Amino acid sequence: MISNSPHRSLAYFFLLSYLALLALALDTIKLQQAWDSGLPAFAFIVASWLCYSVYYLLPSMVLTWLTQLVLPRKPVFSYAMAVITTSLTSLLLYANAKLYALYGMFINSFIINLITTPGGIDSLGGSQASQLGMA
Repeated sequence: MISNSPHRSLAYFFLLSYLALLALALDTIKLQQAWDSGLPAFAFIVASWLCYSVYYLLPSMVLTWLTQLVLPRKPVFSYAMAVITTSLTSLLLYANAKLYALYGMFINSFIINLITTPGGIDSLGGSQASQLGMA
């Protein structure tokens, strides 16, 4: 039987991760523009912001839950799964927010193709410094 301590610890961890993702996603939301558009638009944007941050965490929560089911007596693996998957999620969301701040676009198929194709960044006139910054 799994004790309540790992469940409670993971619940707090995911709550704090959710709050961190809310903060990361806030850079890409134009709340003032939504407010100026009216209360329904503002309510929709805020609801989307709150829900999307949960959606971003769902894969991490599911993988952590599956790890708990497979290895119920070894909570360290559940903790490791939670930290690794949530860190990757946060890193991707951070990269997405910075890409939006710099270029006004989010990660999409064009960006992924540009990064994964050999010489893709060089074709845009990127230098070693821009590749280092991308990394």
